[in-house]
Order: sequence, then C-alpha cells, then structure tokens
Amino acid sequence: MAWDGLKKVLKTIVGGSADSQSAPLSAAKAIFPRAPRVNLSPELRVWLNWNHPEAGAKGHECHVTNVSVTGVAFDDGGQSFSASIGKTITGQLHLDGNSMPVSLMVVHHTGARVGARWVALEPSVQKALWEWLKPEKAAAECNRMPEQMLRAELDGSPCCYQSNAGNEFFLVSSEGKLVRYTLSLFGVSMEYSGAAAARFVGAGRQIGETRRGSTTYQEVEMKLSDAERALHCEPIARFLKALPGLDADILSQVVSTLR
Repeated sequence: MAWDGLKKVLKTIVGGSADSQSAPLSAAKAIFPRAPRVNLSPELRVWLNWNHPEAGAKGHECHVTNVSVTGVAFDDGGQSFSASIGKTITGQLHLDGNSMPVSLMVVHHTGARVGARWVALEPSVQKALWEWLKPEKAAAECNRMPEQMLRAELDGSPCCYQSNAGNEFFLVSSEGKLVRYTLSLFGVSMEYSGAAAARFVGAGRQIGETRRGSTTYQEVEMKLSDAERALHCEPIARFLKALPGLDADILSQVVSTLR
C-alpha cells in the first residue's frame, strides 16, 4: 500500500506513470522548469560547435537561436546525424567572443531545431553565462506596479517597472504612442521626452532635498561617443524586450529611441 501511494505521488510530480521509462526525463522537466530564453539574432554570432564523429575534427557549427541558464535551442542544419531525445552531446559554446566547453541533453527535436538542457556546467561557464544574461535577469526581477498606485499624468497613461536592485523603467503613453520615459539600469540613467533619440543623463549640482530627506541633483546630459552609446544601448534593449507584459508597439517605439 505504501508503494502504491508513493507511485501516485510520483505520477502527480512528473505528470506520468511512475513505472514509465520516460519518468527521469519528465521528472527533470518538473524539477527544473525551463527558464526564460533570450532569442538571438544571427548578427550576435552565438553558436555551438557540436563534437560529432561524423562532422570531422572541426565539429559541426550550429547557430544558437535562444539561450537561458537552463539550456539552449539550436539549428542542426538538417544533418543526418541529428541527436535523439535523451542523448547527451558535447561541444564548444561560442558566446560573446568566448569559447566554453559544454555538455547538453537533448529534450526535443523538431525539424532542424534542437532543444537541449545544460549538463553539469563548469563554474566558470556558469559565471560567464550569468554575466551575459544580466539584462534578462534584471527584467525578471522587475515588478510592474499596479496602475491604481501610480500618480495620474496630464500627458498620458503611466506605466512603471521597479526592482529591489534599484532598476526602474517609467513611461507615459497616449493612444498607443510613446510620450516620454525615464530608465535607470545598472547605474546608467536615460530619459526621453519626444526628441529624435533618448539621452543619457547623470547627476549634476545639488538642487535640494526630497520630502523624505534624500538629496536631489540637477540632471545633466552625458556626452557619449557612438561606440560608447552602442555599448550601453545593447543590454538596455535586451532588458526592455524581456520585461513582462510591456505592450509590443510601445516597446518597439522605445527601442527605436536608443539609436
């Protein structure tokens, strides 16, 4: 009777029969749910060199289409030696100029698309991956404030995301059009108020104190080179795209101000 009860519990956890051979894979999915994935454009050049005996010494280069802290999806190019579900494969992940050894367990395969989970990542690889995924992690930590908690704005409807880490995105829109926004992310501040592009701002001279006693400063525009601006805007765009529930049209308008 005790075993029958345990089987019922296992069936509830893994979504299948406790006697099924697929239980380990189902259990892995239940215990380690798929984390939010970062969709990658080909321009980012993130790829996996798959170590396969039929691919030769150089391995098979596969374009990685999305990545997360739990796994990746990649295009195998329709090769005849495509991996079967449950199989562990090895290779080199090329991420942001770094090459890292990885092991993956294949969890699904549809056409040329392969989805796989990391297997026993090295601490250095974990650190590099977490560092690269900082914008998405910051977005996941943000909460969208209820509209009834926001002060009414004369020029449109407000929307605000905040996190305990001090990151904040506040915008005002009207009839589907972006009016203005302010953004603070990783200690960098931006603002947009209808100009062609958003500007980076920093603290200038002290101008007073808030009602809570904190010091306020006059914001001054930071002059950045095109290269410096691009360096800041790339993670900001990724952060914005990962914010949950942000209207797609408004998002597109905000991203266009980063140019």
